[in-house]
Amino acid sequence: MKSICLIIRDGYDARFIIAELCRRNIAAHFTYIIESGKYARQKKVKRMLRDRNILIVVINIFALLIYDHIMLSRMKKICGTPDYPNEGDYINIDDVNELKCRTEIKNRKPDLILIYGSGILKAETIEDFGENIYNIHSSILPYYRNVHSDFWAYMDNRKDLIGVTIFKLDTGIDTGKIALQYGCMLPDNAKLYEYKAENLKNIPAMVDEFVADFFSGQLMLKPQNLQEGSIATTPRTGDIIQFFKREGMSGRY
Repeated sequence: MKSICLIIRDGYDARFIIAELCRRNIAAHFTYIIESGKYARQKKVKRMLRDRNILIVVINIFALLIYDHIMLSRMKKICGTPDYPNEGDYINIDDVNELKCRTEIKNRKPDLILIYGSGILKAETIEDFGENIYNIHSSILPYYRNVHSDFWAYMDNRKDLIGVTIFKLDTGIDTGKIALQYGCMLPDNAKLYEYKAENLKNIPAMVDEFVADFFSGQLMLKPQNLQEGSIATTPRTGDIIQFFKREGMSGRY
């Protein structure tokens, strides 16, 4: 039997995706490595502290927490409130680059590794994991690489670039060859949380299709034209205020 490791950040997205994989009856192939995100959050705060103004940093973090909370509460109304299935092979880690994670991968020797929402893999981690590592990213690459890609595509009125890409991982930031992409089929007046929910619902179907193509040898990889894309950044308080001001005009938030 082919073996697959899914390395995924703990949270609502992880619970939904794993529950849906079980429902699709392909979960028997998976080992789930659940990253707590503890160290990634600490690193993010340190990056934000480069502003050297503690008050601004605190305000930015608070605004981002409010944004995340509102988006999540709206997504739950669309996608429900799943939990991790009782059955399954689960391994808990704090960081994808830690020795425990690398040891588990070496011991299990999976045929395929999928990653969603984890911390950035170091070069030595990628080397330890082997060649068949693919990342699941929420945008139509090469556009809006990095996190919060859907936020910036939405704010730039490029809803056509909100979607999901599965690509072969390399040492760059979302720069690897593209294996599969799904866009969102939503009306023009759809809100960002509806796009987020649609992306989340598409991921299990994409994984199902991708796994079938990968193991059947039908996977076709397409290089990215990185000149067309850009690196997304973490929204700050002013960006989030602008977002809610614009959205508040419709009364749907």
